[in-house]
Amino acid sequence: MKKLLEAALVILTAAAANALTLHEFLPITVPGSVPYTTIPTGINNKYVIAGYYQDSATMGWHGFTYNLNKRTWAYPIDDPNAPAPGATWINAINDSGVVGGYYTLPSSTSTWGMLDSAGVFTDVFMDCIGIGTNINAQVGGIDNVGYTAGSCQTVGFSGPQSLSWVWALGQPAIFTCPANAFNSFANAINNLGQVVGTYTIGNSQGGYVATYGNCVGAVDYAGATFTDLTGINDSGTAIGWALGTSSFAFGFFYDTANGQFTAIAGPAAAKYGWYTGGMNNSGWFVGYYVDKNGNNNGFVSRPIAR
Repeated sequence: MKKLLEAALVILTAAAANALTLHEFLPITVPGSVPYTTIPTGINNKYVIAGYYQDSATMGWHGFTYNLNKRTWAYPIDDPNAPAPGATWINAINDSGVVGGYYTLPSSTSTWGMLDSAGVFTDVFMDCIGIGTNINAQVGGIDNVGYTAGSCQTVGFSGPQSLSWVWALGQPAIFTCPANAFNSFANAINNLGQVVGTYTIGNSQGGYVATYGNCVGAVDYAGATFTDLTGINDSGTAIGWALGTSSFAFGFFYDTANGQFTAIAGPAAAKYGWYTGGMNNSGWFVGYYVDKNGNNNGFVSRPIAR
């Protein structure tokens, strides 16, 4: 496995060098998964990756982790409340190895937020509608204290509405960011309580930055039709992706202190765009790209010197 991964890294690095990229892209594929279904979503400061994949034996969806240093896998990760053919989706991981995400029950489209700490699963109940009912809660991020952020659904006059939430400092805070957003999703939280996510207002779809449950403001990549912030490290650098005029996604960094964007050159094989996930304090991040055949290819990326 190690030699195969290193060989693939060399190939991708050589191809990406033509695009003057400042990152190397290493493919990530869960053994025994359906081809092109491994989606890495988070990476912690100990270089453990988390995400989800589809199992080729049962065609079910499961969570996984992969330790880059030890080159060891942990899969499948399945919430015991979601027996087959239910599904478990992992969105984030902290430095203690606690993963967060959500699960679905068999023959159900509803989602339940969950945390997994060394095989001990905990439901994350989020009441977005104020009557003691959990509707489509999901954990999007978790910090090293155990504070979580995510989204849930309520029912408005115009139909289902998604709201962001942060569970920290004793009580969950439910909010939208910006305040006039119809849908708001919290994707990540750092150890300083900064939260990033995405929102929709009509046909406009952009990213946002908040501090715990307090909205700081919208973040929109100039000229893009869609902006999404997917991760943030403890230096206040966020990562995300946007859709440009070509309609193909591309990644960028966003400095929350000065509002500056820095585009990232993606892998050369990303014929039809690429998407970011989480990022750690060393600038490593995960995501996936769409190749010339329209297949999704999971990766972990590390910065390289100029």
